Amino acid sequence: FEQVATKFESFRKLVDKIESLIPSQRQPQQRDIWKKRVESYKENIVQLNATLHKKKESLNMRRYENDQRALLFGHRDDESIEMRDMFQDFENENESLQNSNKTLMQTLSQATATLDELRDQGKTIFSSSTKLSDIANRLGMVNSLLRVIDRKEYGNKMIVFGGMFLILLIVILVWYYFR
Repeated sequence: FEQVATKFESFRKLVDKIESLIPSQRQPQQRDIWKKRVESYKENIVQLNATLHKKKESLNMRRYENDQRALLFGHRDDESIEMRDMFQDFENENESLQNSNKTLMQTLSQATATLDELRDQGKTIFSSSTKLSDIANRLGMVNSLLRVIDRKEYGNKMIVFGGMFLILLIVILVWYYFR
């Protein structure tokens, strides 16, 4: 019983870790799915703990009843039948606990795989974020460079038109003077 209780506790801790990673999931749909899964796992843990506790109490109660029966009636031939029944019950309980342990281990391995997948997704999101930040910085530099080029082009236009106007004015004055 103690091994199974220890497994339940480690599984509960793993589920708590997964639950703490849910807010880091960027996609709301995935976040909702994982919240539902974690709630399901928590409910399963509570149910399995309750079943384990009931089985433990049942076993202790049977032991106590058998001890009391043995004290009242002494040792009889019925004791061997009772022992056989008791061993059969223990065997059934043991099989049930082994099945629960297998299910718990499968769930634990699935949770571990999910946790690894979430870590990988976090790394991918971080690298994508870094790349997008670099692209945004480059676009900012390109925009400022375009603005400088536009200002320089406007200044050059003004110089050309000013020069043309000045030459036209000089040509008109020369023509007016020699006329």
